[in-house]
Amino acid sequence: MFESLKQFSKLVGNAGHVMPRIQAMKEQLAKAEVEAQSASGRVSVTLTGTGTITRLEIHEALFRDGDRQTVQIEVVETINLALQDAKQLHVQAVKEIVGDLGIPGIDRILAQLAE
Repeated sequence: MFESLKQFSKLVGNAGHVMPRIQAMKEQLAKAEVEAQSASGRVSVTLTGTGTITRLEIHEALFRDGDRQTVQIEVVETINLALQDAKQLHVQAVKEIVGDLGIPGIDRILAQLAE
C-alpha cells in the first residue's frame, strides 16, 4: 500500500515538469519528418511527426504503366507506411517523457500504441 502511495506521490510531484515537456514534444514532432517509399519505388511520401503530408511524389511511369486502381493502391500503401513511422516517433517521444515517472504498466501500454 505504501509503495503505491509513494508512486502516486512521485507522479503528482512530476506533473508540473511533464507539461512543458509535452509542449516541447509537440513542437518537435511538428518539425520532424518521416519518408516512406512504395515497394516499386514509384511513390514516395513525406509526413511530419504529427501526420501532416508535406510531400507526395508519384513517378510518371506509374501513370503510364499502371491503371487508376494501381496508382491509388500504391499511394495509400505508401501513406500508411509513413504514418506507421510517424506513430513510432510519437511512441518514442512519449517514452522519453513518461519513462522516468514509474507508471505501472506503461511499457505494455506503449507497446500497444506502437502496434
